[in-house]
Amino acid sequence: MMKFNDMIWKHWEPGIVFLNKEKSLCFFKVTKNAGTSLVSMLGVKQYTLFKDIDSSDMIKFAVVRDPVTRTISGYQEICKLRKDEYPGYTRGLPFYKVKNQRKRFCQFLEDIRDNIYDTHIMPQVYQIHRPELVDYFLVFENLENDIKKFTEEYGLKLFTNIKLNLNKNENPGLRENLVKIIREDNGLKNMIIDMYREDFDLYNQVISKK
Repeated sequence: MMKFNDMIWKHWEPGIVFLNKEKSLCFFKVTKNAGTSLVSMLGVKQYTLFKDIDSSDMIKFAVVRDPVTRTISGYQEICKLRKDEYPGYTRGLPFYKVKNQRKRFCQFLEDIRDNIYDTHIMPQVYQIHRPELVDYFLVFENLENDIKKFTEEYGLKLFTNIKLNLNKNENPGLRENLVKIIREDNGLKNMIIDMYREDFDLYNQVISKK
């Protein structure tokens, strides 16, 4: 499993969850998995640490995503140099100076291997924290249908006029090119699988049960 850069430990604690106590909902929010949209849609706006709540009667849920496309999404997010993340650190990494798209992404993977310095490339299993306790997994690639099934199964009502924000802020051309590059390069794909092995295991496990 990948390792954390020391600086992220200062700003992140494992087991952060978002709650809607009225509806007994406990949401393990994962970056780049439509978490912001679901916080609004289901009103799970109060956040705390999982260890600080009694979750025995709560519906615990999370979203899983194909680790390949999530890695690409995290890469694009990091390249925006957001002020609330680590833009100075990103500019200093070798990948940021590479112009060729393929080589730049490959170098990015090398730079973040054993160097989780940003939540957008943090493995999903770290953010879900206790996957074995999750009652319901939604799949990012089928999220609209999964949300419908989830709310119907538990008798939940969505807040109105909320739309899912799926890949809205990404460059679709870059995403498609990188997906194509990874599909054609088994070595590159195996590198991502090795880096996010537990994420692949969880994702495949959830998909197999759908």
